[in-house]
Amino acid sequence: MPVPARTHLDHGARKNINLTYVIMDNFVYGLTKKQTSPTSPIGFKSKTDPQGAIDQPVNPMKKLVTSGATFVARTHASQVNHMIQMIERAMDHQGFSVIECLSECVEFFPGAFDPANPRKGGSFEVIQEKSGTTRRKMSCDMM
Repeated sequence: MPVPARTHLDHGARKNINLTYVIMDNFVYGLTKKQTSPTSPIGFKSKTDPQGAIDQPVNPMKKLVTSGATFVARTHASQVNHMIQMIERAMDHQGFSVIECLSECVEFFPGAFDPANPRKGGSFEVIQEKSGTTRRKMSCDMM
């Protein structure tokens, strides 16, 4: 995500505008044939980092939570029912909502997401919102 887009996204969350934003993340710029992305893990070897990425990866979800996003969810492209539930809930939310959709690039970064590790896309459970609260967090334990 280019810097101007990230800045606008942060302000959208901060101002709590009525918008649903979906981030598709596969940890690599696959359309440009394997270039390091801002979310690529340290050590990831690519055309742009043949020795391995040295920068700490950006975590857009943590950044959006700290910016004030009032609905935050993470899902995976292979978990279609969960993904649909998150999109529906995000669209019903009054205020800023964001969904990070992890989607493995099987060509340039196979194995990026580990089904046994929740931090790498393994567990997608719907967390029921508490009545009377304005903040909603869905699956944030994976950040």
